[in-house]
Amino acid sequence: MRRMRAVVAVLVVGVLGTACGDDGGGRDGGDVFGGGDGGGSGAEASSERGQEYVEALRESADDDENFTQEEVDCLATAMVEAVGVDNLDNVTSPDELADSDLSEVGLTLDEQQGDALWEEMGGCLDFRQLFLDQLEQDQGLPAEAVDCLDGAMSDDFLQRVFVTSLVEGEEALDQDEELNDELLEVFQECPEVLGG
Repeated sequence: MRRMRAVVAVLVVGVLGTACGDDGGGRDGGDVFGGGDGGGSGAEASSERGQEYVEALRESADDDENFTQEEVDCLATAMVEAVGVDNLDNVTSPDELADSDLSEVGLTLDEQQGDALWEEMGGCLDFRQLFLDQLEQDQGLPAEAVDCLDGAMSDDFLQRVFVTSLVEGEEALDQDEELNDELLEVFQECPEVLGG
């Protein structure tokens, strides 16, 4: 079970770390599944208050050498654009957000906002490829196991893990029976991930 959680956590730690001030691994930019042209350039993030949140997130990632400055800027802008300045102001401040995860400040997103967050931040990084690369490099999974996971995990599953982890935290993943059932199916399809 610990190994299963470690595999899922790679997605959160690797991608969300930069946007929230933790360490993570980097990739070239792309859309959610590769080939995008960037996201998070709308009115929310470009407002004066929005820029305060963007700058706070940028500063929190200044010492992370695993992401390019362009990727950091894109992720920070995308997060603010997707969540919305009013929603952020209701639960946090730029300074607090720079040192916290969204799950720690009490933010809640509806399904539409969660989709927007996934799409906006997906314009900055290819989440699927980042996830697979880190499984192989950081978790030491053989290429065969990574290829199996790539085929077993749907785009919708990755999105729901991403959004749930970012907004509600790892505990929410533990409590989401539907996601856990799907996760179990993935690992049953790819037992080599767990050393089986």
